[in-house]
Amino acid sequence: MRNVTLPGRKTLITATEADWAEARIAEEQRIGAEKERRLSLLAVDFGFDPEDENTWRGLALRLAEHCVPGFQVIDQRPSKPGRPSGTLTSIQSSFSTMSEF
Repeated sequence: MRNVTLPGRKTLITATEADWAEARIAEEQRIGAEKERRLSLLAVDFGFDPEDENTWRGLALRLAEHCVPGFQVIDQRPSKPGRPSGTLTSIQSSFSTMSEF
């Protein structure tokens, strides 16, 4: 049994270990529920449906891309060999514009 005086009170409260354990479990459940609520809001913020079973993998990947520099992959495809794409007319107009200078 523990005796506790709460801040701002002069009375002594007596609680058993079972009371403390029950209060601790209730607080852990409250914290867990709040974290679940916030996690669902985070999923929605990143454009995911919290009810979809694939959401959590996608959210983890999106957060990693957002927070971890190693996950920020830039698509750099090599350019194709040969002349630049475009019609002959557009290339000729580019040369004629340059020759005016």
